[in-house]
Amino acid sequence: MRQHAVIITNIFQDAELSFQGNAALYAAGMQNEMPSVIIDMNLPPSLAGYLREHGIDAKHWSEIGYAGATDDDVMAYAAKCSAIILTYDLDFGAILAVSGRNGPSVIQIRSGTLSQAVIGPSIIRIMQQFAPELRSGALLTVELERQRVRMLPLR
Repeated sequence: MRQHAVIITNIFQDAELSFQGNAALYAAGMQNEMPSVIIDMNLPPSLAGYLREHGIDAKHWSEIGYAGATDDDVMAYAAKCSAIILTYDLDFGAILAVSGRNGPSVIQIRSGTLSQAVIGPSIIRIMQQFAPELRSGALLTVELERQRVRMLPLR
């Protein structure tokens, strides 16, 4: 396990440069900026391009880190970069519930389809609608018909 952590850290060094700009904006108090998004491996890589085309700084995990990284590794990286995790995986919500962490924010997609044409517009809409909650720390569950937001830490 330690060996993987070292490999992940080395892979992160270059990728962190692109996300550090957003972290610096938050440190400077520019609260209107949308956080960067890290798209989990269980969602299509093309979704990152779709979100970037719509003005959201997004990277698929395959562009950043080791494919075998644990959810805790992804969460640690997202927290370090002040990024939101976008996932189809329920494990991130469970980790937040058990750990009592205040972040990073997680958006869980609960849809029968993962087509970017179907989920992409919903993601953009909910990120705009719930921007203050996502900046503060939230677990946002998105279904095509409805959304549910829970502020962190989960209790």
